[in-house]
Amino acid sequence: MHTRREWIKTVFMGACVRAFGAAAIPVESYLQRVQKLVAQHRRHVDRLKAPAELVAEALFAGHAFYLGGSDAGWIREGTGRSGGVMNVGQLSPTTNTGPGDVVWLSYAARTYEAQWQAAADLERKKCLVMAFGPRPASGVPGFQHWIDSLTPWNADQNFTLLGNVLSLWTLAGELAAASARRGKTIVFYQSGNLPKLRPGLPDRNALYRGRTFHQSGEPHMEPMQPGVAARSYLDYIGKMLHDIQAYELGKIVSVGKEIGRRSASRPALLMVNSHMMHDELWGEGKWVNEYKGDIKQLDTTLGPDGYLVWLGYFNGVPPELWEAVRRAKARAAWMVVPLPGQILDFEQYGDVFINQQWEPGDAAIVMPSYDVRILPPSGVAQLFIHDVMLRAAGAQP
Repeated sequence: MHTRREWIKTVFMGACVRAFGAAAIPVESYLQRVQKLVAQHRRHVDRLKAPAELVAEALFAGHAFYLGGSDAGWIREGTGRSGGVMNVGQLSPTTNTGPGDVVWLSYAARTYEAQWQAAADLERKKCLVMAFGPRPASGVPGFQHWIDSLTPWNADQNFTLLGNVLSLWTLAGELAAASARRGKTIVFYQSGNLPKLRPGLPDRNALYRGRTFHQSGEPHMEPMQPGVAARSYLDYIGKMLHDIQAYELGKIVSVGKEIGRRSASRPALLMVNSHMMHDELWGEGKWVNEYKGDIKQLDTTLGPDGYLVWLGYFNGVPPELWEAVRRAKARAAWMVVPLPGQILDFEQYGDVFINQQWEPGDAAIVMPSYDVRILPPSGVAQLFIHDVMLRAAGAQP
């Protein structure tokens, strides 16, 4: 006899097959893997307590903080970021690291050896190195301090990246809490887009730029028990992904199927506004190419049979892109967070609108007494939507 969960899954799969055809199986498999990954991260937040306290101790001693590793998207996701730690630099070959400096490195299976060597070189300089990535095939991570991505060793690049991003932001939240328990508040960025939504809001980021901690009389966080910040972030992520599946999944799959049916000579054009999502995630594929040309030439490039996929940010549909698609008499998929007050007729033109289901301000959780939310969810939403779309297109298993 089927359990209720198995019955629901059977009904869901039947509906998917009827609606989406062959796309249903890779999409459903991916949805299950992501759900399991978020749940695993939530079950294992205790693994973050000791690393967070080590990093807090190093920052209290005045040492620098860098992000590096093999994944440029992960580094961009964690630096200069609304809801992220403000005083974090990007590690480069010319960075003059010194004893006690903190370095977080990301890796995947194919870059493990190179990042293991990079970590060893930094540790010889007495840096505190945290390596983020999957458990090696041998079962024994070669790093002194290791943050498990909780993804399989043989996972595809984007899925490993997703696991590393969840680790990145949950550890950042635990670092904030560990610092607050020791009596100091780490400076986090406020979204630079909030002043656009709330005229008169001061440029908070300019007040604290270059600072690791707030001073007396400035915003502060009350102490928080270990694990609370990480779980709160993962709860937000879980709800966001649930809402994307509940309200947007059919539209995402339909966009993927449209991409998949196009010929190599007339692929869909992809444009992205994101910290993390850049061309190394998809490359030049059969069905979709990134458009890097002048927006003024977009209508000519699209033509009347063109298809634009805009993976945007909080600001709704950019008017200049909308007008270019309309001039071309083409169609588009707009994957964004709605802009309050923007009203467009998508159905009239055969366009699709997909809400990324995160809130303007791009920060997920409230820290006790702190003046801004922290820990951004947008990168997770964008990567999730992107990978569902490509699986529906048949571009990924």
